[in-house]
Amino acid sequence: MKIKVISLLLIVFTGISAKTQHLKIYYLNPHHEKVYLTSHADYDTENKPNLFFLDKPDIHAVYCIEVFRVIGSEQHFYKSWTLADSELEKGFNISSLFSDVTSPFIHPSAIVFKICKTNKQKYLKLKQREDCEQVQQITLNIPR
Repeated sequence: MKIKVISLLLIVFTGISAKTQHLKIYYLNPHHEKVYLTSHADYDTENKPNLFFLDKPDIHAVYCIEVFRVIGSEQHFYKSWTLADSELEKGFNISSLFSDVTSPFIHPSAIVFKICKTNKQKYLKLKQREDCEQVQQITLNIPR
């Protein structure tokens, strides 16, 4: 009986740890070194990275990446990508995030990345981000 309970607990904790495993985003600095973003990081205003990558993506998964601009206290949707297999190595480019603003008086204070990882069979059945196997949010503060 104890062995069954312990086995069940191991299965449950393994499922929980897989769900809470962090999805990592990085960019390459001028020396081609990976610079990982933490959940609350500052935008590198010196290098101004525009191309970001997922670290060690699962080739059997689909990643939905949404990018938001924070203007004032509100998040404004900017762009989204759905990446799988060969598309993952190309990364996702946010270069027009700053130039697409229609007014010179609007200055985003942060960039928010929302990442959803799911398997290919469940992808088309997703109704909300919380239905994903893994969800990660990274806020990149833009210093003035």
